[in-house]
Amino acid sequence: MALEHGADHGIDYRNEDIRARVGEITGGRGADVIYDPVGGDVFDASMRCIAWGGRLLVVGFAAGRIPQAPANLLLVKNIAAIGVYWSSHREREPERLQRSFADLFKIYEDGALKPRIAETWPLERAADALSRLLSRKVAGKIVLTTGETAT
Repeated sequence: MALEHGADHGIDYRNEDIRARVGEITGGRGADVIYDPVGGDVFDASMRCIAWGGRLLVVGFAAGRIPQAPANLLLVKNIAAIGVYWSSHREREPERLQRSFADLFKIYEDGALKPRIAETWPLERAADALSRLLSRKVAGKIVLTTGETAT
């Protein structure tokens, strides 16, 4: 899906060696920035294939295992692992979050952001929709509506 939307390269972390593919794509240099919503083994591989001075954005733990960042790699690679938890901004920086959402909605209104709607479910079946999402069989967003049938 990422390739269909303009990504230059894709890595199927379930079937490919992340470290080897990143090395192949970057000529052995490593990735400057890694966005990791998966955690677990993906985080471990990301720590090994990030470029010197890189930044690893920790967004979630969909894999279930919360990984530990080895301090020796942070040091010798001069890298940073940065937690990105938007909900904490709601409590700590609500004005900044409000500005960010306003910017995001403007980008959407201008047509530059086109989220992929994978499925639409009626609100009464929210539990079924959540089960689909948790099964990780949905590529895109699930939308809950009032009174419509599932797609």
